[in-house]
Amino acid sequence: MGWFLGVRMPESEITDAAMLAAGRALYVCNQFEAKCRIVLRNMQIINRIASDPVASLAEIFNGLPSSPKMLGGTLEKIRAKAEAFGVTEAQLQALVKAKDARNLIAHEGIDIGPLYTVRPRGIVQVLQRLRSAVADVAAGDNIVSTWIYYNEEPREAVPHIRSTYSDLIDRWVFGHLFGRDDSSSWAVAFHQGLPGVPPINHREHQL
Repeated sequence: MGWFLGVRMPESEITDAAMLAAGRALYVCNQFEAKCRIVLRNMQIINRIASDPVASLAEIFNGLPSSPKMLGGTLEKIRAKAEAFGVTEAQLQALVKAKDARNLIAHEGIDIGPLYTVRPRGIVQVLQRLRSAVADVAAGDNIVSTWIYYNEEPREAVPHIRSTYSDLIDRWVFGHLFGRDDSSSWAVAFHQGLPGVPPINHREHQL
């Protein structure tokens, strides 16, 4: 059957919990992509001012190139300016990894097939992949967030959130999936003997 809903409705408790995680994961992706555009625009503005210190604000902004439509294009332009702005190769690699994870989340993040055939164990397997991808996006988002903060608050120390950001994102996206004792949560799946979502080693994503 071509329709993803059928006569037998899905197990709403588990499916809804997974859909909530997917929606929050996509929001993280959207924020990461928007921040990458901000970083590129800041770089372009700084370069424009350096090349013509007496230019007016109108001249500066009117002379800026148009932003790439795709995240990959934005990151390529950031890479081209990396050396001048002290961006390391490790940071660039983390941004590319975040971009690839963003694409996976956007195109395959919660692809569990037709809802009338979905099974809890299949959802857990999809969530394992989704959680790993979110960790990669969070690592990239942490990098660009730090750059934006430096640009906006150059005299201030970076707040402590930088060291805990990946864990905060993980808990925000997936916290409702962790086992509880009530029957209205993802704990329903655990009570059926399904494996838990494995932990992410965030230390691998700190740069």
